[in-house]
Amino acid sequence: MSETICTLAVWRVEQGSEAAFVAAWKALGVTFSRLSEPPVGSGTLIRSVTEPTLFYSL
Repeated sequence: MSETICTLAVWRVEQGSEAAFVAAWKALGVTFSRLSEPPVGSGTLIRSVTEPTLFYSL
């Protein structure tokens, strides 16, 4: 039996810091990928189309 594990995080970013947040989130993904035992799977960052300071990561 295989198991699927998911995480969901909601991020509210200070207005004007959205690009810096996206860059930091991508850098964290690179850091995770370089671990000796990196997490399985991939991450996805979604930005709200109605609230530009609201992000979801999966």
